[in-house]
Amino acid sequence: MKKFIVFLLCGAIIVAGALYLNRGTIEIYSEQKQILQDSDARMKNAEAERARLLIEKARLESPAGKEELARKLGYKQAGEVPVRVR
Repeated sequence: MKKFIVFLLCGAIIVAGALYLNRGTIEIYSEQKQILQDSDARMKNAEAERARLLIEKARLESPAGKEELARKLGYKQAGEVPVRVR
C-alpha cells in the first residue's frame, strides 16, 4: 500500500511538472483555438451574406423584380397615371 501511495505521488509530481513546463504551449493552443473560432464565425457570416445576395440577385433579375426596381427609380408604364395620396 505504501508503494502505491509513493508511486501515485510521483506520478502527480511528474504530471504537475509537465503542465508547468508546457504552460506556454497551452496558452498558444488557447489563442489558436480562439482564432479558429473567430475565423469560423466570419466564414459563416460571409456565407449567409452570399446566400442573401444570390436570392436578391435572382429576384431582381426576374420580370417582377425589374419592374419593382424601375418603379422605385420613378419609371412608369406608357399611359399609366400615378395615384396621388393626400
